[in-house]
Amino acid sequence: MKDTTRVSWPQLKEMAIQGHEISNHGWSHANLTKISLDEAKVEIEKNDSVILANIGIPSRTFCFPYNARNKKVLAMASEGRIGMRTKQHGMGTKSTTKNLDEWTKKIMKNADWGIAMIHGITYGYDAFTSASILWEHFDKVKALESSIWVGTFREVAA
Repeated sequence: MKDTTRVSWPQLKEMAIQGHEISNHGWSHANLTKISLDEAKVEIEKNDSVILANIGIPSRTFCFPYNARNKKVLAMASEGRIGMRTKQHGMGTKSTTKNLDEWTKKIMKNADWGIAMIHGITYGYDAFTSASILWEHFDKVKALESSIWVGTFREVAA
């Protein structure tokens, strides 16, 4: 039987207390460049409000759905934040151990930084074909800790 358990607000709160970032990604994953600015504001503010109400820690970063943004949306979403994710690497269905290793090597070779965007792990939108791909990648990155800095986007942006 496939696991369809969703993360609960108490679990997200505990994750946030332990240092994980709970970032705003919009209320309904709308492409903010294809709706009115008033609708985009609702998308952003509604998600900020529910995160704060349920976790007690405000979302200080924003990750654009579909990585879609323009100057007006960027300015609006930036208000009160320490960072905006304008560069990210989608992980999920198309991820393999090989292509994640190649991504990590490229980042290190170029002295760049990489931001993972993950929507689902075991099920849902763009979930991994096997959760072990993600956990193996995390183990490999953790093993490189003496060579690279690993942190939440919030930590890096600050």
